[in-house]
Amino acid sequence: MGAVGWQVKLLRNASDVSADHQILKSLGEAAKGFYFPHNYDPWCRNDPVLVLWHWGNCAVHLYDVDVRKSARREFLQADGYYCDTPLEIQWAPAGKLLAITCNGHVQILDTSGKDVASVSVRHPKYEYPRVFWWPDGKLILIVGRKSKKAKTRLSIFDSTSGRLLGITDFDPLDLLPYDQAAYAGIKRDRYSLNIGGGTRSVGYLLDTWSRLEFDIDQCVLRGTVYRPVGPCEKGESDYTCAARESSIEVTVRA
Repeated sequence: MGAVGWQVKLLRNASDVSADHQILKSLGEAAKGFYFPHNYDPWCRNDPVLVLWHWGNCAVHLYDVDVRKSARREFLQADGYYCDTPLEIQWAPAGKLLAITCNGHVQILDTSGKDVASVSVRHPKYEYPRVFWWPDGKLILIVGRKSKKAKTRLSIFDSTSGRLLGITDFDPLDLLPYDQAAYAGIKRDRYSLNIGGGTRSVGYLLDTWSRLEFDIDQCVLRGTVYRPVGPCEKGESDYTCAARESSIEVTVRA
């Protein structure tokens, strides 16, 4: 459950040229390397720029491999402290924009590390939105909910201005309904879902997507959520039920 690091190796014509790039040695400590977010797309599509996140502080390094220079950009909160480590770091599939998902906002930068746009995102504690690029890089899609009592929504933003262009419900309770009353005893903050193989998962995964995927070629958004497949049963202390994943796909039109 801890954070993951990675080591960077650069190859040119099948030869390791990492030693020629001092930044890899100075920033990527041998024991730690660089921080590896859950969703990470390190290479810019249009320029030879590699995005690296340094362990020591909330700073992103946009390293131009050709000229061997790095643009450094720190992320600070309003109180002056460093932000949490990013959840996602993704280059646009076309163009030269980078989306970094942090706690409470999505920051979009250019290849020099300058701010292009910022989108504030409200979300429950420890429940973070998913961010996806539109194929042309001109839009970003954000899927999430403002609170645990709110519906999950799909929001579309202009990637260069941060302006909201559209919003629609994308809530698992609407798209994949089930008999909620029959499972009212399932506590959301306990490992009350028996998902097979002797494994349990938390009950709140009945209310929110366990996985979200965006097929960028087909512009299809896929959501996966747990649904009960057996009766609600009283255990030693709490109610439990067997549950399995169910999925739905929708085509997104922007």
